[in-house]
Amino acid sequence: MPLKVGLIVVLIAAVEASIAYPENPSSSNLGRLNEEKLCEVFQNRKGCTRPLSCPCSSAGSTCWCVPFYQCRNGIIHGKGEGVISARGFERPSNSTAGNRSVLTSDPICSNQNSMYKCCELKEQPFLLRNPDREMTVSDTRGECGVRQREGNATLPVFHSRIGRVIGNYSSFGEFPWMLAIIPKANLSLKFGGVLISPSVVLTVAHRLNSLTASDLTVRAGEWDFKSEIEPYNHQDRGVKKITIHPKFDKSELFYNVALLMLNEPMPSNRHIASACLPQATDNFENKHCIVTGWGQDAATAANADGPLSDVLKAVNLEVLPHHECDAKLKRTPLGMAYQLHGSFICAGGEEKKDACEGDGGSPLVCPTNESGSRYAVVGLVSWGIGCGIKDRPGVYTNVPFLRDWINEELKKF
Repeated sequence: MPLKVGLIVVLIAAVEASIAYPENPSSSNLGRLNEEKLCEVFQNRKGCTRPLSCPCSSAGSTCWCVPFYQCRNGIIHGKGEGVISARGFERPSNSTAGNRSVLTSDPICSNQNSMYKCCELKEQPFLLRNPDREMTVSDTRGECGVRQREGNATLPVFHSRIGRVIGNYSSFGEFPWMLAIIPKANLSLKFGGVLISPSVVLTVAHRLNSLTASDLTVRAGEWDFKSEIEPYNHQDRGVKKITIHPKFDKSELFYNVALLMLNEPMPSNRHIASACLPQATDNFENKHCIVTGWGQDAATAANADGPLSDVLKAVNLEVLPHHECDAKLKRTPLGMAYQLHGSFICAGGEEKKDACEGDGGSPLVCPTNESGSRYAVVGLVSWGIGCGIKDRPGVYTNVPFLRDWINEELKKF
């Protein structure tokens, strides 16, 4: 989704344009946020470039000249609030965008850039794995995650329809776990979810802002929202209960996950079925995976109010190692102080291949066997810096990281 934080967008772009980034992000693992580690992220053959230091008001502290939007109350803010763009969610502009004082140039940093501020660096823990994590039980249903590679396009109309579109469209029933979550008040605000058992849906918390269970309809077996002529009918269910992760942060989107309990189970057949859940210890780095959704594509992403897709799309993306994604995000307006939280996983970063506006909550699934016939939901579309921009990966809710919480909540359903 394009950045939508008003005037700050123009200023961020100007700051970003003034920064010369090294060519090769390092593969070094990041531990705690400090000058040496940040430097390691951008190593190159000629050494590395650190932010310009500046004098601190308190003795023993470290201060850097950073873009104004990274400085809040005199402290470097490395979490991305006010810069990250949630997929399909207009966050109130309550951060630095509404603070006129941040636009005042800092004379200490004026030699570097008039929009830089002298700001104190506070060390923060770099959260990646849950401490003392125990192995989790295997998934709930034996035949979860079966992809219908040929789809169920048994009627000539579907072969004709697919043949007219170019790339990235799924076939009917190919991803039977894919769900549309539809606010009853506005069909156009639909977002994604994934069926993980006949009665339970996994989605993102940020799309449930101010919505109650009675506000929602969950649809399974949908493919083309504009066509009623499909091999099998879709199934709609109401929602009985919404459970949001207790640590969900509306501003930073940490722990961006929710479970929906349906008022009655979905049927299980060729075009409606559950995805598998990964184990908490599974590692999908460098795996080639698939994200599906009805969101915008690269052609319409430039317009935040542009139309969503009627037909379910699918895009192949590679999951990035955590440190590599962190390095790439540091080269965006998020800046050098940004730290990718452990509740996030990244995929993509190729031009015109990405999830986008309207895809929030949609699943990123990865094959769990060599044949690629079974898939587990590894991520949920969460946020990004624009859509389909080279070297700007999409950021997803990290499902393996949150598997322990999911297990505990499923016991209550």
